[in-house]
Amino acid sequence: MIDTLFAAALLKENRDAELHEFVALLMKRTREGHLCVHNPTILDKISHLIQGEKSPIAFYKDHYYLRRNFDLETSIIHHVKRLYNAKSKFSFVPISKAPLYAAQKEALSKAFNNGILLISGGPGTGKTYLANALIDSLLAHKQDASILFTAPTGKAAFRIKHPRITQGTLHNLLGLREKMPDNFEARPLIYDFIIVDECSMIDAKLFSLLLSSIPSGTCVILMGDPDQLPPVEAGFVFPEFFSINELPKIRLDQSMRSDRRGILTLAKHIKQNEIDAVFSLLADPDFPDVKLVPLPKQPPVPIDSSVTLLTPFRKGHFGSTFCNDYIEANKKASIKTPLIITKNDYKFNLMNGDIGIKEGSFGLFPQKISLPLLAEYDLAWAISIHKSQGSEFEHVIVLLPPGCEIFGKELIYTAVTRAKLSVTIAADPETLRNILKQTSHPTSNLALRWLN
Repeated sequence: MIDTLFAAALLKENRDAELHEFVALLMKRTREGHLCVHNPTILDKISHLIQGEKSPIAFYKDHYYLRRNFDLETSIIHHVKRLYNAKSKFSFVPISKAPLYAAQKEALSKAFNNGILLISGGPGTGKTYLANALIDSLLAHKQDASILFTAPTGKAAFRIKHPRITQGTLHNLLGLREKMPDNFEARPLIYDFIIVDECSMIDAKLFSLLLSSIPSGTCVILMGDPDQLPPVEAGFVFPEFFSINELPKIRLDQSMRSDRRGILTLAKHIKQNEIDAVFSLLADPDFPDVKLVPLPKQPPVPIDSSVTLLTPFRKGHFGSTFCNDYIEANKKASIKTPLIITKNDYKFNLMNGDIGIKEGSFGLFPQKISLPLLAEYDLAWAISIHKSQGSEFEHVIVLLPPGCEIFGKELIYTAVTRAKLSVTIAADPETLRNILKQTSHPTSNLALRWLN
């Protein structure tokens, strides 16, 4: 309905049904995270809406955008090119005291000789380990180097423990607030070396603000797992960077965690669209850490707080809100309740996503804190899969009710890779197969526009 109303408001007295349908589709796709929509036949009918730099709709080679998304994509391309073309302020051969495998060594050799470097890798491939090696190598060469490690979430931003670097969330570092003027300019990030982790969670608007804030000559590492769920807001930018041939990039593909063999093998099958292999693995007794069970009628009640339910939804019968309330009401009284911090709380050094245990009117995080003093927290028996990104849990139960097929295979991949010890997928086989057939990768035009 909102898409139809948007089209009617924009087109006013124009009664062309095909044009109304396309503009409504453009709005719908934008809400679903796409930056643009391809249509090779609509140009004649929509030409009056794409004239000038302030037109409501922008056009590029049969791709149509809402103006704000076109401007964001333009900004991202401009600033990536600027950083890529700038001469690095460093010129040295880094040496790492830490043992590195081949791809990590290649990343180390490229990191300080390029303005920008992309590093991708799934769970257990040593991204955080590599980040530490990069930091130590630079400080060994230049003791007073200014280094920033940042990410979109507090838990990820403070993942590395190092006394000689600056850390913080992107939102705090850039000075972002809930309500900002249209002409808002982010705070500049004046550092020699910047590592940005969990880049798959960064949408187009945040990427534009981040890149525009970094001065030319800064060495920038963009790091993450491009196979995870796209950001909540429009623009799945990070994977698109890997389609730009000129940008230096490294893919970490060697598993450093042999204790998660079943989980990592399952993630690989999901990522590579090997649907039959997924079902075979889930039924294989040689991999007891992964299995498929029927979707229960009610949320399963964990036997202890080491088990976390992950669900696609916040609302509804299998949404995280209902699951948390149901489990809390039906668990054994002796089982302690897990809690999750839902907003960074700097006075107690607690980050969004940190997990603790409720003990009476206190929370253990592990420091003991009176619950009324905490900024924001929630029950953590069940967490939405989007919310779980950047976190890990010992045992995971993934609830996949019918209707979540629209999220695609990235939903399952993200959920599976949150597990440290075991993962149980609770779903009907048909629902699981339908999810695996879909992808939620939103459309953008970064790679094509980079060439022009």
